[in-house]
Amino acid sequence: MLERSVYCLICRQWVRAVSVAEAGQTEGVHPRTIYRWMAQGKIHRLKTSSRQIHICENSLRADKRPRGNDRRAFGDERITRLLELIEENYPDPRLTLSRASHWVGLSMEYVSRRFKQETGCGFRQFVRRVRVEKAAVLLVTTGLSIKEVAAAVGYMPHCVSEFDRHFKETYGLTPTQYRATARKVPEQGGQEGAGV
Repeated sequence: MLERSVYCLICRQWVRAVSVAEAGQTEGVHPRTIYRWMAQGKIHRLKTSSRQIHICENSLRADKRPRGNDRRAFGDERITRLLELIEENYPDPRLTLSRASHWVGLSMEYVSRRFKQETGCGFRQFVRRVRVEKAAVLLVTTGLSIKEVAAAVGYMPHCVSEFDRHFKETYGLTPTQYRATARKVPEQGGQEGAGV
């Protein structure tokens, strides 16, 4: 299975997303228990592009699992909403700080400052990270060209070299190298989902 990285709004970090079935196996419980834990706030449900429910793998660790409804959230709910909007709108090349600030009814200066406080990185850097993470999944799971992958995650057609640069800064490989390496991994060791 392909490793899926998603930004967990509660852990405030990039985490591996696992299915409800995988979560049940990890914890040795029935999937209904996983749904109950989600409802109780004991584990974190992740926003992903698929319609399936995914769980933050970090929240499955019993020592890290919050007790009861002890949910850590961002200090400003509008910043939390902004993170959700980025996750939903990252393919739009017009996704800017100005536009995002307008969506949540806050000034650009406030959003810029609070966003950095809450996520540890700037708005543009965060959007770039989301796009590159989504691109990594497309590179391995589809036959789209590099240009098509770049366009699918929000890069303008004339910005493919910028996409290549951002991807290499994140993964240490070009998109082409990443695709080739990721496809070889299952053949070499039979370990599906091994990270690149």
